[in-house]
Amino acid sequence: MGFWPLRGGGSSWANNNETSTPTTSKPPFPWPYPHPPLGSVSLPPSSRGRCDRSDDELRHMIPHIIHDLRRMAVAAVGIPPPTHSTSAAVSSWADTYLYSPRTSPLIVGPDVPQIPTPSRDHPPLFPPLGRDLDDAALHFRCGDLMGSYHPSYGFMNYDAYARHISPYAFSVGIVTTPFGAKGQMRTGTERSAPVKNACRRVAEGLRKYLEERFPRANVTIRNGPEETVVTSYVRLILANQTVAGMGYFGVFPALATFGTGYVRRPDFAESANHWVKDVSLSYPHVVLFDAKERLMAANATKWRKNGKWDEIFRFFQGGGGNASGA
Repeated sequence: MGFWPLRGGGSSWANNNETSTPTTSKPPFPWPYPHPPLGSVSLPPSSRGRCDRSDDELRHMIPHIIHDLRRMAVAAVGIPPPTHSTSAAVSSWADTYLYSPRTSPLIVGPDVPQIPTPSRDHPPLFPPLGRDLDDAALHFRCGDLMGSYHPSYGFMNYDAYARHISPYAFSVGIVTTPFGAKGQMRTGTERSAPVKNACRRVAEGLRKYLEERFPRANVTIRNGPEETVVTSYVRLILANQTVAGMGYFGVFPALATFGTGYVRRPDFAESANHWVKDVSLSYPHVVLFDAKERLMAANATKWRKNGKWDEIFRFFQGGGGNASGA
């Protein structure tokens, strides 16, 4: 997507800054500053008064992050086919921000995008993917949730995903951790066979749940060996309904989606993404939702290790209450 300069001494930001800031100083914002692609963007003040510095920086970065993620998606697959639910929205946005002359040109600084900005006749990088997009895309985080005791992350039950899917959706994609040995994933506990097998079981459970609830839709788990971070983001950005639970990976494509992004509202102290409460006020296509029932990583890991699959599936099916792992 873009170049992300370091925040300490000797950073590329300091070396390229036109004001000759000493290399020991920190830049005022990380990427995409000091050359934000949309120029200066004004945002409403934080609704929470004094905002944590990192949260406030992130609020100002969001318009540029959305622009860059959408640019990446169009570069990857082009404009989706006319039959796809977000085709018109993607085409309109690309005409405005990528293909047409702008009265205020995008800022071009020393940063070098990893994916070039596409022109109207630019061939997509992954043409087949553009023909295999889903109307609804769900980010189902699993790997580290079944193999760690992290206090900030956990599962939502299946209904928390399903209630945001249109009954008219023809296809639903579940973006999740790979199950096979050739899948692309981070190193760590999620690579272990017991964790991958556990994720296969609960993701297959979600697939079957959605097939029963949406009989007209084709429900597919999107985690084959050909799937990458880029293709996962593209699927989430180009969907008409994008659903993200706890965790950082899914929230950014949910903000950049061309449809509606549904993000679980952070509701406990250790929860990730508290900053999104402010950001959602500026973007009507971002909807925060409540999902009180949660299975935190600590309990999920304990239950998996102890073989308590009845408890695990009782939670996912909606009868498990709040397993906080406290």
